[in-house]
Amino acid sequence: MKKLVVLFCFLYIAVNMRADYTGTITVNPSDVKFENINSYDLISITGYDYYKQTGYPQVPMQKLRFIIPKFKKVTNVAVTNISETELTGDFNIYPSQPEQIMSGPINPFISPYPTVYNLNQLYPAANFIMDYTTGLRGAKIFQLFFCPVRYNPVTKKVYLITSIQYSLTYADDAANISCPLNMSETAQNINKNILAANVCNQQDIDAYYSFSKSNINEVSQVIIITKFSLQANFLKLADTLTKYGIPAKVYIETDYDASHFPNCLDEQERIRKLIQSKFIDDGSIQHIILGGNASIIQPRIVRWANFTTGLENIATDTYFASIEDNGAVHAWNGDEIMPPVYGEINDGVDQLVDFSIGRIPVGTPEEADAFLLETVLNFLF
Repeated sequence: MKKLVVLFCFLYIAVNMRADYTGTITVNPSDVKFENINSYDLISITGYDYYKQTGYPQVPMQKLRFIIPKFKKVTNVAVTNISETELTGDFNIYPSQPEQIMSGPINPFISPYPTVYNLNQLYPAANFIMDYTTGLRGAKIFQLFFCPVRYNPVTKKVYLITSIQYSLTYADDAANISCPLNMSETAQNINKNILAANVCNQQDIDAYYSFSKSNINEVSQVIIITKFSLQANFLKLADTLTKYGIPAKVYIETDYDASHFPNCLDEQERIRKLIQSKFIDDGSIQHIILGGNASIIQPRIVRWANFTTGLENIATDTYFASIEDNGAVHAWNGDEIMPPVYGEINDGVDQLVDFSIGRIPVGTPEEADAFLLETVLNFLF
């Protein structure tokens, strides 16, 4: 036993000497709750979401995000110390269900998958599950799932991590994110606060997130996307915002036509590429306004799996505010199916929204003037 302790200590020191980041997570057993649902035990932990695979045991999960150097990647997540306890009792853990579309019919109940529930082993196999690396406002972000609960469906036993120490190891990598050339000091401060609310290693933000200061004449905090027919109306909005210290610029179809972005498949992709290019030129952008209804600026139609009705199409504007391509030739169509089907599970969808986005759903200059007068402009005076 003494030799094992010495060996563990040696491995602990060796791993931490190579580690680029170390962290500790604790879980209070009093935060663990059980609810009985149709003879199943639904386990929850305060502040945790769920790790969901349809038909598999639904266990609590927390998303952990880390800012990392833009020319690095995470190659290993190692557990260096762990405290685990077996919860008292036998449990029949609730099987995860598919997402429910609120406007659709109620999904049928999915029973536990025998291929999982008949295995005499712990699920999930590991407490940490590496997810993906993407960008957020010019920062390189690594995402990790932490599952503090593991379940053996044959023995009906549940095991809870009460404390775990872990380390991340980095290796050289291409930047692979939309990285701005410049950024205003105001935008950097705003973005650092946003990053601090999203990552575990806040102490690394200053070291990994720094840009040359923008030329004040090139700064745009707000980008307004519209068409020529509404340009004059939205120029009034941009001028008013700029007057009140919120620099705004308007772009119309001649700014994002095929001559500017010849490799894009449609207008939605060209608009997204315009926003991406403007962010790379200057990373001060905070807000996107789509000036027009769905017939003026079309949303992106994405595919959603519904277990009752099959695949459904849903319109979203988030496509324009999530600017990382994540290796896809055409964003949100990473599997390169043609004609494109956007937003599927293998499409490399950027799940971190870079900017706030809103739509002013007008179709005519008269509607635009009325809307701006009664809402936005009156609010500013």
